[in-house]
Amino acid sequence: MFGKNKIKTEKLFHYSKKWVPFSLNEDSHRIGPIIGILTSKGKNKKLAGNGPLFLSLVQHFFKIGALSIVFTQEDLGNSLMTGYTFHPALGKWIQVSSPLPDVVYNRIPFRNLEEDTDFAALTSLLQKHNIPFFNPCFINKLEMHHLLKQSPTLKPLLPETTLLTSKKMLHDWMEDKQDIYIKPVSSSKGKGIFRIFAQENHYLMEGVHLTKQLATFNELWHELKIYLAKGPYIIQEAIEPALYNGSRYDFRILSHKTENHFIISGIGIRQSSNHQQVTTHVPHGGKILPYELLAKEDDDIFFNAIIQEVGHLFNEHLGLFGEFSLDIGKDVNGKFYLYEVNSKPMSFDEEHIENKRIKAICHLCMQLSGFPIFPH
Repeated sequence: MFGKNKIKTEKLFHYSKKWVPFSLNEDSHRIGPIIGILTSKGKNKKLAGNGPLFLSLVQHFFKIGALSIVFTQEDLGNSLMTGYTFHPALGKWIQVSSPLPDVVYNRIPFRNLEEDTDFAALTSLLQKHNIPFFNPCFINKLEMHHLLKQSPTLKPLLPETTLLTSKKMLHDWMEDKQDIYIKPVSSSKGKGIFRIFAQENHYLMEGVHLTKQLATFNELWHELKIYLAKGPYIIQEAIEPALYNGSRYDFRILSHKTENHFIISGIGIRQSSNHQQVTTHVPHGGKILPYELLAKEDDDIFFNAIIQEVGHLFNEHLGLFGEFSLDIGKDVNGKFYLYEVNSKPMSFDEEHIENKRIKAICHLCMQLSGFPIFPH
């Protein structure tokens, strides 16, 4: 049998020199697995998403005896799916048709696509055939905060956060905190984030690409309304961060599920640039520092405990999450804060972390599919 819908192999294959190897599960008389990597199409009708990640996954799956196919919502039918795989012998991407996948890894890159009827139909079909589907959704910042607050372990690590709903709320927060962040509810990579300081006779609004001095609170509110008109924002207390060589830094921790627990696949450090201290994201000038530079044994123990808590919370409330990353900072007194959990991590710049990530995703997919892994 081949595929989750158990199509008999003799109905599919004729001899070809272009065959690829598969694992064999002798107990169930199945060959496979077929791993679906779900993405979407861009404006030019070509596949969107993280191309280098897709290529690395497809190549590693091939080595361990699995066929992985990159596909979109429109490509999955009731009994067959079409998509693309990279054929190593041919050295190029080829279009293929196959039975239904044994496992699907969700890498849809756009939040709005998970809200339409096509996505609902896809998830319904996967549930009908009992196909494991992991990392099922994006999670916006407000939903994430409410979920993490449910954990007694995680709640003390969260900066005070709420939805920004009015001019009065902003005024009260500025009076109380003097130093705050406002962030788009559904943004990523530091986009649209502002830090606002209350000075003696003015307000300072600092973003990734701008710094504005505003004489009155009314001027500040007028400036912010331009951004608030584009979508909801959260308001969050600013934490006075620990510094390294004069600039703030965060820990980026990548985690993967294996069996019933979670492992740390890598930890990197991101440091803000000299020209802005709003975010540490590399696209906005952030620097990459090796974890060994600031690593401590107690921190490793702490980070491991946090990923277990986050991982189990996700899987209990949101569905099957096999991968996520954390942004954790430390304040001037050495206290840790959990700033962000990313439900669909982008690639890590550190090659050794990304290599470990590829192997962790592939092994998780093999576990979920019930197939052995070929030695390679």
